[in-house]
Amino acid sequence: MEEFKTHRNLSLLQTACNRMLQDKYNINLDEKKIEELVISIMNSISNEYSNSRSSLSELNTLALSKIKGIFDKYKNHEDSSSLQQVQPVQQVQQVQQVQQAQQVHQTQQVQQAQYASHSSQQKFSEMNTRQQIIKDKEHFIDEDTISFKLKELEKHRMIIPQVPQTQKETVSIYEENEYTEYSKPGTFSFMIPPTINKKQLSKNLIVNSALRDWIFKINRNHLVHNININLENIILFPDVLCLPKYISFITPCVYMYISDGSNTVCYIFTQTYETEKWGMWKTTDDIENINLKGKQWTFVLKNMLDEDINLGNDALKILKVEHSDDVYNLTIEKADEVNVGDSLCIYTNKGKKNTKVLSKKENDISIKMSDVDNISIENFINSTYMNVSKQFVFIIKYHYDV
Repeated sequence: MEEFKTHRNLSLLQTACNRMLQDKYNINLDEKKIEELVISIMNSISNEYSNSRSSLSELNTLALSKIKGIFDKYKNHEDSSSLQQVQPVQQVQQVQQVQQAQQVHQTQQVQQAQYASHSSQQKFSEMNTRQQIIKDKEHFIDEDTISFKLKELEKHRMIIPQVPQTQKETVSIYEENEYTEYSKPGTFSFMIPPTINKKQLSKNLIVNSALRDWIFKINRNHLVHNININLENIILFPDVLCLPKYISFITPCVYMYISDGSNTVCYIFTQTYETEKWGMWKTTDDIENINLKGKQWTFVLKNMLDEDINLGNDALKILKVEHSDDVYNLTIEKADEVNVGDSLCIYTNKGKKNTKVLSKKENDISIKMSDVDNISIENFINSTYMNVSKQFVFIIKYHYDV
């Protein structure tokens, strides 16, 4: 709460309030009035939620919501006033014309009552929804959940009744040798905006084989990955599988099996496009929900015959090292799988160092180490390497099921 009341946060709320008033209501207030308004709202929230454990972001969201509510009421009051300023019906001489005008007036009153009732229901729904967001701690998953609920609420508030004001359709009636004109009220309707796509609030979970402990888990396939997000109340769906380019020459489709030890799901990928070194693969079906509850997942890639794809191994040995200036000539295992321009991660007795292949000749490659690495030939004793350009990356998208 102390951070909420700081001068820095006051400035942030003033800026956000000013932008909201200009963009949504086309209102320009001077800085002094905005400051007074924001301070008043901050004091109200400070008193009302003095014992709350809400985060700064939640309190700021609540403050802007209160300000928005004030100007919504102001706008609704103006709209209501304009609805009541209906031009009087032209004077008529016959009794039938007066009766028709009275019927029109009664119809307008009914429409205005419907509009007021609808507005009250919206405000009551808004109050309940905001109380649920602020007070119901079980729904405090993180800021994304709160943001989504507020956007849903905003969409519901945009259901605007279209009420005719001064323009009406004139209808003429000829009956029993009498000619009568009266105004026919317009149509009372609602404009409903499109629904929010939850994927607009999605986030990414990245599974990268290069980040595993490749010194001990040398096989690139059968990757074990620990999930570091809360799997409750979220929906996950596969997005993109990035594989080395050569995989497309081995199989036209890739079966990915994901297991948490208790359950296993399978997805089929086909390549959609490729770059110089990588192929991008997408699922053949529009699938949502990787329905696994365990926190440790194993990823297995198989070809079209349902056989393990040989993605190769890492922790390959560096057999010989020669040094000239800052260039190192290495004799390595599996040199046929290494190309000029590939990125390597070399494990030395001074830790892991990242570099690129400058040139290659048979089983020998040349790499360059920066001066800050301060590497000597002795540091390459018992060293191994990982070819970063032969790894795979799996991108999973997820959003909260709210």
